Amino acid sequence: LGQFWQAATAQVVPNTPPALGAQFSTLYAKCQIEELMFKNELSDYTSWEEFTGHCCCSDRQNRFAFGADFETGVTELWTCDNGFSKERTRKGFTYIRDFCSPVFNAGYSLPEYDEDTFQLAVKGPNATHPFGW
Repeated sequence: LGQFWQAATAQVVPNTPPALGAQFSTLYAKCQIEELMFKNELSDYTSWEEFTGHCCCSDRQNRFAFGADFETGVTELWTCDNGFSKERTRKGFTYIRDFCSPVFNAGYSLPEYDEDTFQLAVKGPNATHPFGW
């Protein structure tokens, strides 16, 4: 019951829009954007390891979908010790990291800040991935 109450009343940070960092760049000094992006992406934690050490993941199922539209494994919901919850859209991106796994697949980096795009991204064998990780 306690976990249900925490999940039901938590502040849910939705999946990060791709242009959020660029929007921040019009509002904040360049030196502040990296910290803001980490806080947004990692629910106020400062690294992926800290985030996954204080948050647990569950499948955020679409409660309005029925029948053929009901699908699992699309959105992760990371519920954290600090009262925040973070949604991460994962459909089509499990080659980077398995659904709800804290471990990135071989060849993929931990999230890093890219100051040219103002985004956190995961570097992989053939590309940089600013979302879906």
